[in-house]
This record gives sequence, C-alpha cells and structure tokens, in this order.
Amino acid sequence: MSPTEFKDVGELDTLADIAEASGLNRDEALKALNDKKQYAQNVKDDQYEAKGYGIKGVPYFIINQKYAVSGVQPAQAFSEALDKVWEEDNPDPN
Repeated sequence: MSPTEFKDVGELDTLADIAEASGLNRDEALKALNDKKQYAQNVKDDQYEAKGYGIKGVPYFIINQKYAVSGVQPAQAFSEALDKVWEEDNPDPN
C-alpha cells in the first residue's frame, strides 16, 4: 500500500507525513504548508516564466532552456530530447 492511500490529503499533518515519507524534512514541510507567503514569489516567478514560453497546460517540460516536451508523451520523446541536448553540449571531437 502506498503512503497516500486512504489518507485525507486535505489535512496538513497528513501532507507533512507524506513529505517525510518521501524524504523531505517533516518540520520544514509543515512550516511551508502553514506559511502561504513563503514560496509565493517563487510561484509568481514560475508563472511569469511559463507565460513567456507560452505554456498553457501541464505537464510541460523544458529541457536545457531550449527543447519542450508538452503533454503526456512516451518515454521516447524525452529520450530524443535528452539525446539532442547531450549531442549539442558534447560535440564529437572527430
């Protein structure tokens, strides 16, 4: 059974427990959940950046600030994008 089954994720303590089970610090997670302003600027910055890219939905992945994978895609789409980035960043010296 996964740690989220049959749990009320509307409860902050439940979310903190899930955060801890996922490897995060429980107290820090609970503090962030209770402070609605702690990451507000980060969220606004992400929204602004997404708007600049023309992102209108999720999931949406930007790889190396150059390639985008939008929507639910097969693993091959990610593999191809990562291969392309690798080739560009590591040109064949021959």
